[in-house]
Amino acid sequence: MKKLILLTFLILISFVTCHKDDDSSTKNRNNLLALYLVDQTSGNCAVITKLTNYFMGGAIYYWATGYAVPKGGCNEATLGPEYTTDKNIAKQKSDAYYDAIISVYKNAGSSCDAPKAYFEGIKTSITADSIANQASSSSTGCTPVIYGKITYCKDQTSVDIDKNKTRYVTIGSVKEAMKSSYEAAVTALKALNTGFTDANIALLQPLGPEELKVLSSAEYSAYSSFYSPPACAKAIADKNKNPGLYSFLLKTLGKLFDPDADVSKIIPVFYISCGYGSGFTENQSMKKCDQAFEEF
Repeated sequence: MKKLILLTFLILISFVTCHKDDDSSTKNRNNLLALYLVDQTSGNCAVITKLTNYFMGGAIYYWATGYAVPKGGCNEATLGPEYTTDKNIAKQKSDAYYDAIISVYKNAGSSCDAPKAYFEGIKTSITADSIANQASSSSTGCTPVIYGKITYCKDQTSVDIDKNKTRYVTIGSVKEAMKSSYEAAVTALKALNTGFTDANIALLQPLGPEELKVLSSAEYSAYSSFYSPPACAKAIADKNKNPGLYSFLLKTLGKLFDPDADVSKIIPVFYISCGYGSGFTENQSMKKCDQAFEEF
Protein backbone atom coordinates (compact mmCIF):
# COMPACT_ATOMS: atom_id res chain seq x y z
CA MET A 1 0.00 0.00 0.00
CA LYS A 2 2.76 2.46 0.93
CA LYS A 3 4.63 1.68 -2.30
CA LEU A 4 1.42 2.35 -4.22
CA ILE A 5 0.96 5.71 -2.49
CA LEU A 6 4.57 6.63 -3.16
CA LEU A 7 4.24 5.64 -6.82
CA THR A 8 1.05 7.70 -7.14
CA PHE A 9 2.83 10.81 -5.88
CA LEU A 10 5.77 10.22 -8.19
CA ILE A 11 3.40 9.93 -11.16
CA LEU A 12 1.60 13.10 -10.12
CA ILE A 13 4.87 14.98 -9.77
CA SER A 14 6.02 13.74 -13.19
CA PHE A 15 2.69 14.75 -14.70
CA VAL A 16 2.74 18.33 -13.47
CA THR A 17 6.45 18.67 -14.26
CA CYS A 18 5.95 17.66 -17.89
CA HIS A 19 3.32 20.35 -18.49
CA LYS A 20 4.53 23.39 -20.41
CA ASP A 21 1.99 25.62 -18.67
CA ASP A 22 3.89 28.17 -16.60
CA ASP A 23 0.83 29.10 -14.61
CA SER A 24 1.84 29.80 -11.01
CA SER A 25 -0.85 27.45 -9.64
CA THR A 26 0.68 24.55 -11.58
CA LYS A 27 4.13 25.38 -10.21
CA ASN A 28 2.77 25.66 -6.71
CA ARG A 29 1.03 22.31 -6.99
CA ASN A 30 4.23 20.75 -8.26
CA ASN A 31 6.21 22.21 -5.37
CA LEU A 32 3.64 21.17 -2.79
CA LEU A 33 3.58 17.59 -4.04
CA ALA A 34 7.38 17.40 -3.98
CA LEU A 35 7.54 18.89 -0.48
CA TYR A 36 4.86 16.50 0.78
CA LEU A 37 6.73 13.50 -0.56
CA VAL A 38 10.00 14.63 1.02
CA ASP A 39 8.21 15.33 4.30
CA GLN A 40 6.69 11.84 4.45
CA THR A 41 10.02 10.10 3.83
CA SER A 42 12.08 12.06 6.38
CA GLY A 43 12.64 11.83 10.11
CA ASN A 44 12.43 8.96 12.59
CA CYS A 45 9.65 7.68 14.82
CA ALA A 46 9.14 7.22 18.56
CA VAL A 47 6.40 4.89 19.80
CA ILE A 48 5.44 6.01 23.30
CA THR A 49 3.43 3.86 25.71
CA LYS A 50 1.82 5.09 28.94
CA LEU A 51 2.44 2.69 31.83
CA THR A 52 1.78 2.41 35.56
CA ASN A 53 4.52 1.80 38.12
CA TYR A 54 2.76 -0.12 40.88
CA PHE A 55 5.98 -0.21 42.90
CA MET A 56 5.71 3.57 43.21
CA GLY A 57 2.09 3.77 44.31
CA GLY A 58 0.65 3.73 40.83
CA ALA A 59 2.76 6.59 39.47
CA ILE A 60 2.61 7.05 35.71
CA TYR A 61 5.63 6.71 33.47
CA TYR A 62 6.23 6.50 29.74
CA TRP A 63 8.39 4.21 27.64
CA ALA A 64 9.53 5.39 24.22
CA THR A 65 11.07 3.15 21.57
CA GLY A 66 12.78 4.71 18.58
CA TYR A 67 12.64 3.37 15.05
CA ALA A 68 14.32 4.40 11.82
CA VAL A 69 10.83 4.70 10.35
CA PRO A 70 10.06 7.98 8.54
CA LYS A 71 7.09 10.26 9.19
CA GLY A 72 4.89 8.52 6.62
CA GLY A 73 5.05 5.28 8.60
CA CYS A 74 5.00 6.75 12.11
CA ASN A 75 1.44 5.74 12.91
CA GLU A 76 -0.77 3.05 14.39
CA ALA A 77 -1.47 1.45 11.01
CA THR A 78 2.24 0.72 10.52
CA LEU A 79 3.51 0.11 14.05
CA GLY A 80 0.45 -0.64 16.19
CA PRO A 81 -1.38 -3.90 16.86
CA GLU A 82 -4.57 -4.88 15.10
CA TYR A 83 -7.69 -4.53 17.27
CA THR A 84 -10.87 -6.58 17.24
CA THR A 85 -13.98 -6.77 19.41
CA ASP A 86 -15.01 -10.12 17.94
CA LYS A 87 -13.71 -13.01 20.05
CA ASN A 88 -14.11 -15.46 17.17
CA ILE A 89 -11.99 -13.34 14.86
CA ALA A 90 -9.42 -13.04 17.64
CA LYS A 91 -9.33 -16.83 17.90
CA GLN A 92 -8.98 -17.23 14.12
CA LYS A 93 -6.05 -14.81 14.03
CA SER A 94 -4.46 -16.53 17.00
CA ASP A 95 -4.75 -19.88 15.24
CA ALA A 96 -3.22 -18.47 12.06
CA TYR A 97 -0.29 -17.04 14.03
CA TYR A 98 0.49 -20.30 15.82
CA ASP A 99 -0.10 -22.38 12.67
CA ALA A 100 2.59 -20.35 10.92
CA ILE A 101 5.08 -20.97 13.76
CA ILE A 102 4.18 -24.68 13.95
CA SER A 103 4.76 -24.92 10.19
CA VAL A 104 8.28 -23.50 10.63
CA TYR A 105 9.01 -26.15 13.24
CA LYS A 106 7.67 -28.90 10.98
CA ASN A 107 9.85 -27.76 8.10
CA ALA A 108 12.93 -27.66 10.36
CA GLY A 109 12.73 -31.37 11.15
CA SER A 110 12.78 -33.66 14.18
CA SER A 111 15.05 -31.41 16.28
CA CYS A 112 12.06 -29.09 16.61
CA ASP A 113 9.51 -31.71 17.65
CA ALA A 114 9.44 -30.57 21.29
CA PRO A 115 8.72 -26.87 20.66
CA LYS A 116 6.30 -27.84 17.89
CA ALA A 117 4.28 -29.88 20.37
CA TYR A 118 4.47 -27.07 22.91
CA PHE A 119 3.02 -24.51 20.52
CA GLU A 120 0.38 -26.94 19.33
CA GLY A 121 -0.69 -27.13 22.98
CA ILE A 122 -0.77 -23.33 23.30
CA LYS A 123 -2.86 -23.02 20.16
CA THR A 124 -5.40 -25.54 21.47
CA SER A 125 -5.57 -23.95 24.92
CA ILE A 126 -6.56 -20.55 23.54
CA THR A 127 -10.28 -20.42 22.85
CA ALA A 128 -12.61 -17.60 21.90
CA ASP A 129 -14.15 -17.71 25.38
CA SER A 130 -10.78 -17.71 27.18
CA ILE A 131 -9.78 -14.61 25.21
CA ALA A 132 -13.06 -12.87 26.10
CA ASN A 133 -12.79 -13.85 29.77
CA GLN A 134 -9.25 -12.54 30.03
CA ALA A 135 -10.30 -9.19 28.57
CA SER A 136 -13.31 -8.92 30.89
CA SER A 137 -11.17 -9.57 33.95
CA SER A 138 -8.54 -6.99 32.98
CA SER A 139 -8.65 -3.39 34.20
CA THR A 140 -8.78 -2.08 30.64
CA GLY A 141 -11.26 -4.48 29.07
CA CYS A 142 -8.56 -5.52 26.58
CA THR A 143 -6.04 -8.32 26.31
CA PRO A 144 -3.16 -8.89 23.88
CA VAL A 145 -3.93 -12.08 21.97
CA ILE A 146 -0.54 -11.91 20.25
CA TYR A 147 1.57 -9.25 21.94
CA GLY A 148 2.20 -6.30 19.66
CA LYS A 149 0.20 -7.87 16.85
CA ILE A 150 -3.40 -8.60 17.84
CA THR A 151 -5.41 -7.14 20.72
CA TYR A 152 -8.94 -8.15 21.70
CA CYS A 153 -11.19 -5.70 23.55
CA LYS A 154 -14.66 -6.38 24.92
CA ASP A 155 -16.14 -3.26 23.27
CA GLN A 156 -15.22 -0.22 21.20
CA THR A 157 -14.94 1.99 24.29
CA SER A 158 -12.22 -0.31 25.61
CA VAL A 159 -10.47 -0.17 22.23
CA ASP A 160 -10.42 3.62 22.35
CA ILE A 161 -9.08 3.65 25.90
CA ASP A 162 -6.35 1.14 25.08
CA LYS A 163 -5.29 2.99 21.91
CA ASN A 164 -5.09 6.23 23.87
CA LYS A 165 -2.19 4.77 25.89
CA THR A 166 0.08 4.92 22.85
CA ARG A 167 1.40 7.82 20.81
CA TYR A 168 3.32 7.76 17.52
CA VAL A 169 5.61 10.79 17.43
CA THR A 170 7.79 11.88 14.51
CA ILE A 171 11.24 12.93 15.66
CA GLY A 172 14.26 14.26 13.83
CA SER A 173 16.67 11.55 14.98
CA VAL A 174 16.51 8.62 17.41
CA LYS A 175 20.22 9.10 18.08
CA GLU A 176 19.60 12.62 19.38
CA ALA A 177 16.19 12.18 21.07
CA MET A 178 17.47 9.08 22.89
CA LYS A 179 21.17 9.94 23.00
CA SER A 180 21.85 8.40 26.43
CA SER A 181 20.16 5.13 25.43
CA TYR A 182 21.95 5.12 22.09
CA GLU A 183 25.33 5.55 23.77
CA ALA A 184 24.48 2.78 26.25
CA ALA A 185 23.61 0.50 23.32
CA VAL A 186 26.95 1.26 21.68
CA THR A 187 28.75 0.42 24.94
CA ALA A 188 26.80 -2.81 25.34
CA LEU A 189 27.53 -3.90 21.78
CA LYS A 190 31.25 -3.21 22.20
CA ALA A 191 31.28 -5.51 25.23
CA LEU A 192 30.02 -8.46 23.18
CA ASN A 193 32.14 -10.72 21.00
CA THR A 194 30.22 -9.86 17.84
CA GLY A 195 33.19 -9.26 15.57
CA PHE A 196 31.92 -5.76 14.73
CA THR A 197 34.70 -3.17 14.70
CA ASP A 198 34.41 0.13 16.53
CA ALA A 199 33.86 1.73 13.13
CA ASN A 200 30.92 -0.63 12.52
CA ILE A 201 29.40 0.07 15.90
CA ALA A 202 29.81 3.84 15.47
CA LEU A 203 27.23 3.54 12.66
CA LEU A 204 24.75 1.64 14.86
CA GLN A 205 21.15 2.15 13.73
CA PRO A 206 17.76 1.76 15.42
CA LEU A 207 15.44 -0.85 13.94
CA GLY A 208 13.92 0.15 10.62
CA PRO A 209 11.19 -1.16 8.27
CA GLU A 210 13.34 -4.06 7.05
CA GLU A 211 14.02 -5.27 10.59
CA LEU A 212 10.41 -4.81 11.69
CA LYS A 213 9.28 -6.98 8.78
CA VAL A 214 11.60 -9.77 9.91
CA LEU A 215 10.50 -9.42 13.55
CA SER A 216 6.88 -9.98 12.50
CA SER A 217 7.71 -13.15 10.57
CA ALA A 218 6.85 -16.64 11.75
CA GLU A 219 10.46 -17.71 11.16
CA TYR A 220 11.79 -15.15 13.62
CA SER A 221 9.06 -15.90 16.17
CA ALA A 222 9.99 -19.57 16.04
CA TYR A 223 13.74 -18.95 15.98
CA SER A 224 13.67 -16.62 18.98
CA SER A 225 11.31 -18.73 21.06
CA PHE A 226 12.54 -19.49 24.57
CA TYR A 227 11.35 -23.05 24.04
CA SER A 228 13.48 -23.69 20.95
CA PRO A 229 16.60 -25.75 21.82
CA PRO A 230 19.85 -24.72 20.08
CA ALA A 231 19.67 -27.60 17.57
CA CYS A 232 16.18 -26.52 16.56
CA ALA A 233 17.16 -22.86 16.29
CA LYS A 234 20.09 -23.82 14.04
CA ALA A 235 17.84 -25.99 11.89
CA ILE A 236 15.44 -23.08 11.42
CA ALA A 237 18.30 -20.76 10.45
CA ASP A 238 19.77 -23.35 8.08
CA LYS A 239 16.43 -23.77 6.33
CA ASN A 240 16.58 -20.04 5.56
CA LYS A 241 12.90 -19.85 4.68
CA ASN A 242 13.14 -16.11 5.25
CA PRO A 243 16.31 -14.66 3.64
CA GLY A 244 15.92 -11.51 5.73
CA LEU A 245 16.19 -13.55 8.93
CA TYR A 246 19.85 -14.42 8.33
CA SER A 247 20.67 -10.81 7.50
CA PHE A 248 18.80 -9.53 10.57
CA LEU A 249 20.57 -11.95 12.92
CA LEU A 250 23.95 -10.92 11.48
CA LYS A 251 23.11 -7.24 12.03
CA THR A 252 22.09 -7.88 15.65
CA LEU A 253 24.55 -10.61 16.69
CA GLY A 254 27.36 -10.66 14.13
CA LYS A 255 29.77 -13.54 14.74
CA LEU A 256 27.78 -14.64 17.78
CA PHE A 257 25.26 -15.87 15.23
CA ASP A 258 27.61 -16.98 12.45
CA PRO A 259 31.29 -17.31 13.48
CA ASP A 260 32.34 -17.71 9.84
CA ALA A 261 30.58 -14.61 8.50
CA ASP A 262 32.39 -11.50 7.32
CA VAL A 263 30.80 -8.72 9.36
CA SER A 264 33.35 -6.03 8.51
CA LYS A 265 30.90 -4.07 6.35
CA ILE A 266 27.70 -4.70 8.30
CA ILE A 267 25.98 -1.82 10.08
CA PRO A 268 24.54 -3.29 13.31
CA VAL A 269 21.02 -2.54 14.54
CA PHE A 270 19.70 -2.27 18.09
CA TYR A 271 16.52 -1.52 20.04
CA ILE A 272 16.86 2.06 21.30
CA SER A 273 14.42 2.92 24.12
CA CYS A 274 14.13 5.44 26.96
CA GLY A 275 11.72 6.42 29.72
CA TYR A 276 10.33 9.51 31.41
CA GLY A 277 7.59 10.66 33.78
CA SER A 278 7.20 10.80 37.57
CA GLY A 279 7.01 7.01 37.83
CA PHE A 280 10.20 6.39 35.86
CA THR A 281 13.46 5.56 37.60
CA GLU A 282 16.64 5.69 35.53
CA ASN A 283 19.26 2.98 35.90
CA GLN A 284 22.14 1.53 33.91
CA SER A 285 19.93 -0.30 31.42
CA MET A 286 16.94 2.08 31.40
CA LYS A 287 17.94 5.61 30.45
CA LYS A 288 15.88 8.79 30.58
CA CYS A 289 14.90 10.30 27.23
CA ASP A 290 17.10 13.22 26.18
CA GLN A 291 14.26 14.84 24.24
CA ALA A 292 11.20 16.06 26.13
CA PHE A 293 8.10 14.10 25.10
CA GLU A 294 4.53 14.86 26.11
CA GLU A 295 2.79 13.32 29.12
CA PHE A 296 -0.78 12.27 28.47
